[in-house]
Amino acid sequence: MKRALISLLLTFASFTATNLLARDSVERRLVIEVGSSAIKYAIADVNSSTDTILEIKDQDSIAFRLHDNVLNNDKRIIDSATLNAISDIFLRLKDKASYYHTRHIKVVATEAVRIASNRVEVESLLQGKTGFVMQVLSQDDEDRMDYFTALRVSKKPGKPIVWDIGNNSYQLIASDSEANSSGYNHLAYKGDYGSRSFFRYLLEVVQGKSLEENSNLHPLTRNEYKEALRFAHHLAERTPKMIQSQIARNNGEVVAIGSLFQYSLLEAIKAEPDQLQVTQNEVKRFIERALELEETEHHKDSKELQLNRLGFRQHEGFSHLTLSNAIMVYGFMQELGILSLTVADRTSTDSILEYSPFWQ
Repeated sequence: MKRALISLLLTFASFTATNLLARDSVERRLVIEVGSSAIKYAIADVNSSTDTILEIKDQDSIAFRLHDNVLNNDKRIIDSATLNAISDIFLRLKDKASYYHTRHIKVVATEAVRIASNRVEVESLLQGKTGFVMQVLSQDDEDRMDYFTALRVSKKPGKPIVWDIGNNSYQLIASDSEANSSGYNHLAYKGDYGSRSFFRYLLEVVQGKSLEENSNLHPLTRNEYKEALRFAHHLAERTPKMIQSQIARNNGEVVAIGSLFQYSLLEAIKAEPDQLQVTQNEVKRFIERALELEETEHHKDSKELQLNRLGFRQHEGFSHLTLSNAIMVYGFMQELGILSLTVADRTSTDSILEYSPFWQ
């Protein structure tokens, strides 16, 4: 009896210690990401020992076209009105941090702030108004973050290739064969065209339309599609041979990150939201179905063709931006021998929450 009681007490003590240790390793974190077209945030409980998310408490994306604001003035400054708007958002998020009793906070900014000529002043003024210290990520920082995301997503051994397409540029990232022991040496190739700029090329150059007067591609002919596809091939063939070789070594498999793949392309092609694998043939079939609809006078009210994430008007319920995205992706897949994409079902704030260097 005494031996059984001692065993029970030891088991209880071990269980209590484990629970205390688990609670001690849980950290509530807030991340704020000032991006080119949105300010994103997430509040989550994270295991600080493993830097893995346990539970998301709150998250959202606030539309904010900072990149356009910076590029549309000759001095490339973030003006006082924009600065005040960012400050107001930060103060609201500071209230959220207080509500959720969040002590660990990380604020990062990407290209839109990085290219601003008054970025140092912006950082200082925001810190003075809100108390938030903002870290402006270098392009290398962003590349490491993207590769970290791919490593978390990829379930296969080896070195994944990462592909991200933004509004006005795209990136392909590979692990450098000459990487040192830290594993942080990567070859990143950045191209000048992205979702919106490829759409404009298709509209203005291929079709000869004006974006100000007509923001849809209807009617998109098959000859125009072939011309757009040739342009996508032309962009893709600039990719460094080292990245092309690694795509071949990975049997044509690439990890795709970002909203273009996660929302526009994936939701257009897949019937189920948890299907994260997209093949070259599936993209081709989607384009064929879309072109068939283009040849009719009216488009059916199809769920897969109602996506218009970046604000271009639709024609009869049809998102031409989604079709343009698919053409760009298909052209790259053909030219580079990409047979399938594993789409990262993660937001950029997920990666920031779990990226150890930010929380050490």
